[in-house]
Amino acid sequence: MRITPLAATTPPVLWTRGSGCAELAELLAEAGSVRVQGDLREACIANRAQVLVARKLSSLDLVSTVVPVDFDPARISRVTAAVAGGPHSPLAAQVAFRLGEALGVEAEMVCAFRDDTGRERAVSLIEKLYRRFPGLAYRVVEAPNPGSLIEQLAEGSLLVLGAPGGNWFQRNLFGPGARLRQKAPSGAVVVRWAAPRVFQVMEDPRFVGPMRQAGDVLAVHPDELMAVVDRGRLIGVVRRARLVDVPATAQVSTFMEPPVATGLLDTVEQAERLARQLGGVPVPVVDGEVLVGTFVSRSDALPEDRA
Repeated sequence: MRITPLAATTPPVLWTRGSGCAELAELLAEAGSVRVQGDLREACIANRAQVLVARKLSSLDLVSTVVPVDFDPARISRVTAAVAGGPHSPLAAQVAFRLGEALGVEAEMVCAFRDDTGRERAVSLIEKLYRRFPGLAYRVVEAPNPGSLIEQLAEGSLLVLGAPGGNWFQRNLFGPGARLRQKAPSGAVVVRWAAPRVFQVMEDPRFVGPMRQAGDVLAVHPDELMAVVDRGRLIGVVRRARLVDVPATAQVSTFMEPPVATGLLDTVEQAERLARQLGGVPVPVVDGEVLVGTFVSRSDALPEDRA
């Protein structure tokens, strides 16, 4: 899994109505924040959003979600990310780092272990995360339960933690001990990572018309695979290598292949697999049958091993 630093993102951070949502969104987004009014799904796609600040977790999994709990920036003098072995931990560390930077306070990540048997794993996990976030302080602490970890937090600490999952810490914190979130010295922020989607990274549509001549296409379009579009609909694809072997006046429709595309809401990982199958060429992106973009494969965009 690869995470782009929030401070470097071009898309705005979206936020919904709720206590602390606007304030948290502004702190996370140097590029600005946008309040969602209307359909949440459509807003995420239209803004190519990567982060949504909401009053609660929902079934929407198009973008990473950040939820403030009793969030008051004026009370925060330290930000602590509780990290473990799940997919949300890198996002928790990222959010802690960004908030520490925005608020001008110290930020850290903490990995808890119950007993000596878990110490080695905790050290390994947090050192792995540190390689991604070298500017973020870190430590491991013994905490037989979430309450004991929270009791060790310094006064003024904001706790950043991942959404419910399989980790023992998260099971306890969101299960019988759910109210512990409110007992953090200066509130909490719950994060849930979502896999990057095609709509967040796609480029503008690249296409040719079915009546275009091979010679014209070769002179204008350098791509090895081109979408063939009629009235906005993807009707096929044509390969540059095929056009080289036909008369310059031949029409694209004569030599095009059946349409192949990735979906607007597909994950980047799914689109990368398709691009590899096609030889690394640009892949058309569709919403239904309508061409809406182009996905360009990048080897450095492939998901990394989760911390």
